[in-house]
Amino acid sequence: MEATKAENMIPYKDEIFSSPKRTWFVTEREKMLAAKQSSVEKEKGSGNEVMSAQQAEDLKMKEKRKREREKDLPCKKSRKLQAAREMLEDEDRSN
Repeated sequence: MEATKAENMIPYKDEIFSSPKRTWFVTEREKMLAAKQSSVEKEKGSGNEVMSAQQAEDLKMKEKRKREREKDLPCKKSRKLQAAREMLEDEDRSN
């Protein structure tokens, strides 16, 4: 068995090492984090989803209303909101 393994390792070396390493979940917490991350990615989509013109317009207006509401916030609340956004971005980058 080891001889055939060694024989196969030689011609298929590049394919074997080009594939990503397998990851195993050790704890329930890691399983939950992976599930949460995949659901977030699923919600975001791959970026090449087809969207109707009405949906695109609604999304654009929703973002515009959100920015307008944030302009009217007091300084303390706007700074708090900005700090929360930065913390979320840092968490996303660390994961």
